[in-house]
Amino acid sequence: MSSFKGSNRTLLTWLKLWDHCVFGKKLKRTGTINDFIKVQSKPLHLSYENRRHQEITAETLNRQLDAHGRPEFKVALLSGPPGIGKTTMAHMVARHCGYHVQEINASDDRTLESFSRLLSGALQMKRTLDATPKPHCVIVDEIDGAPAPSVNYLVALAKGATNKKSRSMLLRRPIICICNDLYAPALRDLRRIALVLHVPPLETQRLAERLLQICESEDLTIQISVLRSLCQKADNDIRSCINTLQLLVCSGCTVTHSDVEKLTFGSKDSKRSLFDVWAEVFRLPRLKRFIFSIRCEKVLTAVAHCEQEDRLFDGLFENYPLIQFKDRHLRAIRAGLCWAQFMDHLNRLVLSRIDRNTTMLQSVLSDLSMEIRALVDRSDLVIDVLPFLLLIVQPEITSVTG
Repeated sequence: MSSFKGSNRTLLTWLKLWDHCVFGKKLKRTGTINDFIKVQSKPLHLSYENRRHQEITAETLNRQLDAHGRPEFKVALLSGPPGIGKTTMAHMVARHCGYHVQEINASDDRTLESFSRLLSGALQMKRTLDATPKPHCVIVDEIDGAPAPSVNYLVALAKGATNKKSRSMLLRRPIICICNDLYAPALRDLRRIALVLHVPPLETQRLAERLLQICESEDLTIQISVLRSLCQKADNDIRSCINTLQLLVCSGCTVTHSDVEKLTFGSKDSKRSLFDVWAEVFRLPRLKRFIFSIRCEKVLTAVAHCEQEDRLFDGLFENYPLIQFKDRHLRAIRAGLCWAQFMDHLNRLVLSRIDRNTTMLQSVLSDLSMEIRALVDRSDLVIDVLPFLLLIVQPEITSVTG
């Protein structure tokens, strides 16, 4: 697995805590879960809303097992950018612990009925003749794309049934949820009761070395510098890197730097948060030999995918004095302030006019009847109708003198 080893061990430790409930095994009281968390790059990888969860040890978790032998956290929530191996990590760890993996894509099942039916079917304790003898471990992928009622149903299931109808659905199997946006509004209640594990993105050098191993196993000769450029271009997305390598190799040409620079990557789950964009702007890559043009393209892409432009530039203006860099004559600060001034003029003169025109256009569309609005497109209205509306309503009439 290419995912971070600290995250792998933490998830493995949590799954082993289910052995008493699922397999009837006695838990070993040696070691602590905090020992696995200390090796991670960031200290806050558990439930962020309750700081005491950072100091929980295996002995504490054992004493807090409920009457059914279940650990305190009934659900694990993995978060991180796309393409870093979260789903592969969950599958491998669950299989290593002796489970049969049952995967559910929460974004595909948009109704509460279908989601609850799939989830309850995956958690059934009865076994049919053609079923696997291994117990199920449910992996709910893309939980941040699920509607709020489905997430609330999962939260209620993890907390335990309170009514008579759902008493038979007592949760006796681990559930692993995977998301890209940890702070999605629908996940607010789930974050409070889940074991939150942040899977950090892959480093460029480590991903390039892994891609080099894949190329060697496939009898492909590609320079590692080209692979590093590919990783930077794909924003360290291992899925995109492998698919792109397959596309380039199938074309029958030798992969070079020029081929990588010509690539255009589609962005899955492209919405970026403010903190991600600020980190992209202020944080330089750890790799010494990075291509400046690729870095500029990544910054522009991150800014374009941010939905809060006003807060974005306010945060840049607020935090740029805190950045440590070597510039004796303050040329970089001067250039940055000039661009900030240009952005202020742009907001005051151009964007205000765009907002006014957008509001006017929305007012015109809202006044139209439903029959006419179904036949009118916004772009057609702007290009073909509104520029000539004044001439249609008030045409120029020239007086004819006899």
